[in-house]
Amino acid sequence: MAKSILALTVLVSISLSGTTLATTDCPAQFHNLPLAANARYCQQFNDKMPATLSYFAPQSPQQVLAFYRAQFSDAQFSQSKDQQILEDPARHWVLVISNDGQGSQVDILVKQ
Repeated sequence: MAKSILALTVLVSISLSGTTLATTDCPAQFHNLPLAANARYCQQFNDKMPATLSYFAPQSPQQVLAFYRAQFSDAQFSQSKDQQILEDPARHWVLVISNDGQGSQVDILVKQ
């Protein structure tokens, strides 16, 4: 799981270098993964795989985690420092949920 977090961090960093950062209206879903209610400040890197989306949710990390665990009960859960991590058992996607002031930052990595 730590490798997945490192891979997500590296991919977001690579995506940011040489790419214009685009904050867009948030979609209801990203590659069939739902976004938490009232998601905003979405940043998508979706032109090729792996694809990433980061967004802010006004809910606490625990509330966002509960939302995703209800959607994906078979997802593997781990925690690293202040991050809650869910990963698809088939390793198609990873969600990283972090505290962000009055809410949460959610980073989605879709591998395939």
